[in-house]
Formats: sequence, C-alpha cells, structure tokens
Amino acid sequence: VSLSVSPTTIFVGDSSTLVFSAKSKDNASSIIITDDNGTQIASGSGTSLVGSTTVTPSSEGILGYSVTAVVNGTTLSAKSYVNCVRPIYYGSGTNYTDATIVAGAKQVPNGKYTISVNSTNNYIYFVVPSSMTISKVLMNGLSMPMQATSVQKDGQSYTSYQSINGYDVGTYNLDVE
Repeated sequence: VSLSVSPTTIFVGDSSTLVFSAKSKDNASSIIITDDNGTQIASGSGTSLVGSTTVTPSSEGILGYSVTAVVNGTTLSAKSYVNCVRPIYYGSGTNYTDATIVAGAKQVPNGKYTISVNSTNNYIYFVVPSSMTISKVLMNGLSMPMQATSVQKDGQSYTSYQSINGYDVGTYNLDVE
C-alpha cells in the first residue's frame, strides 16, 4: 500500500488544501487515510482512494498522514509527510524590508532566482528563516559576496543576506546554494 500527498511543502499560517492518493496493489476490503492525531480524512475499499483536507499550520515542522488498508485479512500501512515552512523573501532595495517577493514554499533557499534592481546602487537581498542558511550566491557563475544579519520579519527570527555591493538598474539571474 502507498500514500502520496500534494503539495508536500506548505507555508505556516496559510490555509492549504492537501490532496491524498492511496493505492493498494490488491483489492482492499478497507482503506482509511488519517492524520497523526487519528482524525479520519477518507475511507473506502478497492485498490485506490482519494481524499483531501484543508490545514492551516501554526508552526514550522512536519505533518504526518497514514493510510491503513486491509488486504485478505492482513493490515498494511504507509505514511506520507507535509513540510510546514515560513516564507523565503527576496528582492532589491536599500533595506532588507524591501525584499518582498516570496519564493514558492521551499525547505531550503537553494535554487535559481531572477531579481530586478529598479534604482541604481540598490542591494540584493535574500531573507530566510533563521533555520535556513545560504552558503553561496552566484551571478553568472561568479561568487557574489553577501553579508548575513539576524533580523525580525513577520514577528519571527530571520537571517537577511545582503549583497556587499549595490547594483545598477537591471535584471539579475542568481543561483543560490
């Protein structure tokens, strides 16, 4: 038996609808999907079951979900997880508060970003939850020096990564590691 859930990463504080798909190789007399608190999300029988629930996580962490299927008198189970994360912000300006673009729900800040600098000599910022770190930012394959500062955003502890240098007006493609 297997259980998949989509999406697998969601934002803390946002209402998100989770869609579950349970599958059994053989016909099951019962299939039940529950959360880690034992609350039933869906039940049925056969070889597949789809269910959904809406959640609004209040803190970072992992939400667990289970499927239990009875096949020929044998109970089978599987688990699936959803990661709850705080937003990653990025952008340019004169202060980290100018970083207002929200990256998709991610467990790590790594990835490709496109940032527009709208005024000459503005800095580039990445503002990530303090549980995350950025080891390197590359622009056109070259290292872009950044300085890290602990800050408060949304009433939570974040780290602001600011470019050491200001940049000219333009669009910049960056790789974050």
